Formats: sequence, C-alpha cells, structure tokens
Amino acid sequence: SYTVNLATGAMAFTFSEIVSRSSLLLTALTFQSAANSSSSGSYTLTGGSVTVTNDSNILFATLTAADILAIYDVSTLAIDINSTYVTYTSQFVTDLFSLTAVPRVNGVSALKA
Repeated sequence: SYTVNLATGAMAFTFSEIVSRSSLLLTALTFQSAANSSSSGSYTLTGGSVTVTNDSNILFATLTAADILAIYDVSTLAIDINSTYVTYTSQFVTDLFSLTAVPRVNGVSALKA
C-alpha cells in the first residue's frame, strides 16, 4: 500500500516484507487517474529521494518539485483518492534476497491510494 501528499511531496510505501531502501527506484512508478488509464491520464516519475536510512517494510520518499508540478498538470490525476492509482515495474524495489517486486500493471493490478 502507499500514501501520498502532493502538497509536501511525501510518499510512504508499506510492503509485506522488509525491502532494501537503496533499491527503491521511484522512476519505475507511474501515477494514473484510474485503474485502467490512458497515457493522457498518467505520469511516470523522473526522480525523487528515499528519506529513510534503514531497510524496512515501510519506506518513505520525497517527490521532486518538477514531478509534483507535472502531476498537477494532468487535469484528471490525483484529484482525490478515486483518481490516484499507481503502477510500477519489477525494478521498483527488491527485498533483502534481491528478489524484485511483482509489477503492478495498468488495467490489471493498479494500486489505489
């Protein structure tokens, strides 16, 4: 699961097991306005930073100002909880055994805020 605060750029991710904080790749994460979204209703992050120092099942990150502004520029995206979904590739994060994340796929398994 995850939470996001676009006013501050803060994100929190909760995983079912401990993951490697250094493996979190925010550029593998796409925000979209629906579970099955067209490219015009989505935005893939270009950066950001991890704000925790230890491996954990909860990781915190901060989005870049440019990404926050770009998300706001998509008129249908992140208006409320019903228009805030994420998808990600298997490169998004790895666990302590270097196993990659199970991807969240547009139209199949997008994750609602």
